[in-house]
Amino acid sequence: MHGFTIEEVRAHWDAVGIDYDRSNDRVRRIHHQRFRQAMALWEAHGKHLAAVRPLRILNVWSRTGEALPYLRERSPDAEIVNLEASEVMIGISREKFPREMFGKTDLSPATLFFPEPFHFLLCLETLEHCPAPRAFLAALFRALHPEGILVLSAPTATMEIPQRLYERISRDHGEGPHRFYCSREVKRMLAAEGFRLREHVGTLFFPVECGLALSLSERIAPAMNALRLSDLGLRQFYVAGK
Repeated sequence: MHGFTIEEVRAHWDAVGIDYDRSNDRVRRIHHQRFRQAMALWEAHGKHLAAVRPLRILNVWSRTGEALPYLRERSPDAEIVNLEASEVMIGISREKFPREMFGKTDLSPATLFFPEPFHFLLCLETLEHCPAPRAFLAALFRALHPEGILVLSAPTATMEIPQRLYERISRDHGEGPHRFYCSREVKRMLAAEGFRLREHVGTLFFPVECGLALSLSERIAPAMNALRLSDLGLRQFYVAGK
């Protein structure tokens, strides 16, 4: 357990929910990199899911539903369950995507129990906000189909101080209660809950809202990951299965 509660986490995101989309639009390239990278990893590791019908997807935590256009483009007929901690963001999501399914979660096993497993779990920038991360990952493991895959992203621990400085000078929504992890910690937690890691990559080595910076980050990423310098990237991605 960490030194914050889900009530504190929820209060932060409720408070910034109205301005969340507007704030992220100012750094749209960096913000949406998480969705593009997640879909690329699905393409690389989830080809065996192409024939699954119905394909079941769990998107946790879904915030204002920004991942949905990417998920629907990839799998138009999938059954998608979107879970979010903030009631304000759930309301915004339902206005934006009235045909989609949204539910509330406190990131605990009790709100992550499902009678049927999911073939694809999308968990972007969530682990760092979990008061009990091991219990959260254990719940995701139980929710995953034996042939399914998890794509999880999280900021790296090396970004803790830069993030605090950034929040002081920016109009960003901030991170709220959180703890950033180094990749070694995330891998250890995944393994402890039964996951088998398929791939880990560090991304956004130049986290600047500029096409050139993003292009350069993508070019050097293979070398940085090969040299085990992935934690120098702002955002870490993990692909895991059972």
